Amino acid sequence: MTNNTKRQLLVVGLDGGTLDVIEPLIAQGRLPNLARIKSQGVAGPLRSVIPPRSAPAWIGFMTGWNPGRHGVLDFWQRDWRAYSAPSTRLVTSEAFAGQTIWDYAGAAGWRVGVVTVPVTYPAWSVNGFMISGYLMSPGMTPRSAFPPSLAERYGNLNFPEAYRKGASREAVMREGPRMIRSLGQAAAELQHEYDCEMLVVVLGPVDKAQHDFWRYREPDCPPDLRARYGDVIDRHYEVADEVIGELWQQMGVEKTNVVVISDHGGGPYPRRCFHTNYALYEYGLLAMGEAAAPAAGVSALRALRFRLRGDLYHRLKTWGQRLLPRRTWDGLVTRYRGLAGVDWGRTRCYRVRLQAPAEGIIVNLKGRQPQGIVAPGAEYEAVRDHVIAAMSEVTDPETGEQIVEGCYRREDLFSGPFVEEMPDIFLVLQTGYRGDDRLDMGRVSPTPEEELDRFRGEHTMDGILLAAGPDIRRGVHPKGANLLDVPPTLLYLLDVPVPEVMDGQVLQGVLREETLAARPMRRTSERLVGQTVAQAFTAEEEREVLDRLAGLGYLG
Repeated sequence: MTNNTKRQLLVVGLDGGTLDVIEPLIAQGRLPNLARIKSQGVAGPLRSVIPPRSAPAWIGFMTGWNPGRHGVLDFWQRDWRAYSAPSTRLVTSEAFAGQTIWDYAGAAGWRVGVVTVPVTYPAWSVNGFMISGYLMSPGMTPRSAFPPSLAERYGNLNFPEAYRKGASREAVMREGPRMIRSLGQAAAELQHEYDCEMLVVVLGPVDKAQHDFWRYREPDCPPDLRARYGDVIDRHYEVADEVIGELWQQMGVEKTNVVVISDHGGGPYPRRCFHTNYALYEYGLLAMGEAAAPAAGVSALRALRFRLRGDLYHRLKTWGQRLLPRRTWDGLVTRYRGLAGVDWGRTRCYRVRLQAPAEGIIVNLKGRQPQGIVAPGAEYEAVRDHVIAAMSEVTDPETGEQIVEGCYRREDLFSGPFVEEMPDIFLVLQTGYRGDDRLDMGRVSPTPEEELDRFRGEHTMDGILLAAGPDIRRGVHPKGANLLDVPPTLLYLLDVPVPEVMDGQVLQGVLREETLAARPMRRTSERLVGQTVAQAFTAEEEREVLDRLAGLGYLG
C-alpha cells in the first residue's frame, strides 16, 4: 500500500468496560457512537487473561503474550515460594519495551501514537509519540513520555491528587469525566500533530468509577444514595462515547478501522466469600494444628484495614515489609490471613490471592516451599489431580450452587519461560463469589458489610470488543474472542506480518471476506530487539505508584 491508500486504525481501551453497562445505554440512545460501531460492525464479549488484573491484561494486549511468556500476574513480582507470597518489585515496561504492536507497526512504516496505556512507564522511543499509562506510573516525569518534552506539556494529564488519594465520591464524579475529556483532547491534538495512522488510547476512569460506584446501581441500594450516585458510571461511559466519536471523525470514518476493547469486565463486588483454604482442609489437602488464630483477633485486624485510607494502609504495609525481619513479617502476614493455625508439615497445598474471580493454589513442594512435604513428580501430579477433582465439585452449603467455574493446571493456561514460577493451579470462581484465606468461617460466608462499603465494584472475566470500519464485517456478534487475539488482529488490519511469538489468532470472523481475500495472512519469526528502559523506581516513585494503586481501589 502507498501512504495515500493506507487504512488508519483507532484503538480505544475502556478500562474495565462491560457490555452490562454499554448495551442498556445503547438501547436508551445515550451512546450514539458505540451504537454506530455496533450497528455498522461487530460487538461481543472479550475474554480476559487469568487473572483479570489490569497489569497482565494490558501487557497481553500490547505484546500478544500470555502471562507465562511475559511473567506478570500482578502489579508487582511475587515470590510464590514463601507462604506469605511477598512482593519483590513493582512491574515496569522493562521486560517488553520495544516489542509491542505499535513497535511492529512503527517498524513497518506506520506512524503511531500511544496515550496512557497502563504499564508503559518508562516510555520508550516509537515512530511517533507515547505518553505513559496512569497505572504503574509515578506521575509525569521526563521518563513518562516520548519525546520527553511531552511530559511537561501534558503534566496534568494523569490522575490528579484529589481524584486518587482517598478521594471523595464527589471528587471522582467531577474529575473522572474531566479526565476522560482531557485524554481525548490530548490524543486528538497529538494525532493531528504527528499525523498518526495508528492511535491507541486507554480511558482509565471508567474502571475507577465502577470500583467506586457499582454498589449504588444495585437494587438494594438505599434510594437516596441510588438517586445521587447511581448514574455516575453511566456518565463516564457517555463522555467516553463522545471521545470515541470525536477521534473517529478526526481520523476519517470512511478510512479508519475503529476497535474498542477492555482489559476485563466490571460488575458488583461479590456477596459471597469462598474460603478456599477451608475447602482444601475439608478435602484433606490442608491440615490445621491446635494453635489456630482467634477469630475475633483476625476479624478486628481486617476491620481496621477497611477503615484505613487505602494509601495509608499500603504505606504501613510497605514499611513493615522493609523494616521487619523477613521471618517476623511472614509471621504477621500469616496471622493476618488467618493461617497461623496451619500445620505446614502436614499440608499438601494452600491458596494464594489473585485478582477475583481468579484464585491460585500452590502445592507445598519439597525443596521449594520452606516446609514442603510433597515430592516432585508423581506425588505432585497426584495432588494436583486431587485439587482439580475436589474444586470442580465444591458447592455452596447454603445455596447448593457450584462455586468454581473452571480449574486449570498452570501449563494448561500458559506457555513460556515464566510458567514454572507461577502458582500450580488456577481457579475461576462463579459470578458472585470471591476467594478468601479464612479458616474460621466455614466454606462460604457472606462478604462483610465493611468490605462491601469499601470495595463497591469488582473485575469480571468478560470485557468488550466492538469494531467497525472498511475492513470489518457488519452485524456480527463474535463468540469466543480472547484478549490475546486482539494484537494479531490489529497487526493484520495494518497489513503487518504477525510475529509467531504472539499467542493469539487473527479474528477472521470479524473481518470482511473481501479483505481476507485481498490480504493473505502473513506470519513472521522475526522479533524486534527489546529496548533498554529504567529498571526500577526510586523510593519516592514507588511510594507514588503505591498511593496511586491504592487510591484507584486496586490494592485491598
